[in-house]
Amino acid sequence: MKNSIIQQIKKHLTQSHDLNEIAWGACQVLTEIKPQMPFIVFQYQRHAQPLAFFFCHKIQIEPTEAVHSLEPVYQKLSLSFTQLHIPEKLDSVSSFILIFPAEYLRDEHLIQLVNDWRSLHEIVATFAKHLLAEQNVEYGNQISQLIHDIEALIQLWKDPEQEPEKIAKRLKYQQNLNQRLLFFVRDLEILKSRIKVKELIDATLSEGGFEALKRNLVYNEIDDAIEIEVDLELFNMAVKEVLSNALKAADNDFGKIKMQVSKSVVNLHFFLKEWIIVTIINKGAEINPDFLPWIKTPYFTTWKEEGHTGFGLSISQKILEAHQGFLDVQTARDGKTEVSLYWPVK
Repeated sequence: MKNSIIQQIKKHLTQSHDLNEIAWGACQVLTEIKPQMPFIVFQYQRHAQPLAFFFCHKIQIEPTEAVHSLEPVYQKLSLSFTQLHIPEKLDSVSSFILIFPAEYLRDEHLIQLVNDWRSLHEIVATFAKHLLAEQNVEYGNQISQLIHDIEALIQLWKDPEQEPEKIAKRLKYQQNLNQRLLFFVRDLEILKSRIKVKELIDATLSEGGFEALKRNLVYNEIDDAIEIEVDLELFNMAVKEVLSNALKAADNDFGKIKMQVSKSVVNLHFFLKEWIIVTIINKGAEINPDFLPWIKTPYFTTWKEEGHTGFGLSISQKILEAHQGFLDVQTARDGKTEVSLYWPVK
């Protein structure tokens, strides 16, 4: 075999952090390397109905959404069928049971596939645990910061010597912060529409009050027919957040801002993706290199005294990730800052 089993499994994946995608990819490979072998796969989870039908190949059996026991399955098959667990222990949050003829138990290709399947499962499960831990820490930090801001507002309110304008400004900041924090922590509902890229960019700039940027807008390899599928409202919000930050850094001078829209095909690990890249180039204030690791972190801002909450790039990144895209920030020695929004086409 030219490619290893694990490479073939990866070829079938759409999202490598999803255990179900790992299992689905492995099942697809199994049908390719052993097309005549009958097998069935059940998913095991720790809840009231732990077993659920997942995949079936060359077995005449009625799949059901959930079962309490594998006994009815074996009654319809025969004693010649055996099973393997991926991973081996069934105390995992989510694992899979592969049922197949016992005669294939020593087949080297099958064993290799199962071992690779287990390895991928364990890697992804470990990654998911670390990701959850990081999210808990992140939310804890956000709550701590929110409490700090509210406590500062309470103290300000208690001080009768404070000017009403200062209190009003602080209240406006807190209301804005509450709205943006709520948006950031909630799951996004994506309603995608297909639209031509040039029409989308034109509408985004017009609706956001950035029409002056159309003079500094360049398209690279983007013809009038190229389309993209995105949530239009969220696309506008993500681009607007980046443009607002850029204009703030440029003292609202549109002449210091350029916008570039390009198309690119990038080979990412084991799948190919085509991107529409929206890049905002800012010739205004340079980002301190020490700040780069933190600029996409919630609450991070150097303009808090002016009412900024520090959620602009965090919100843009969240929207992009919900579309399976990503946000990239680059700075150059000549003072330019480039913020690129990568939107997947396929």
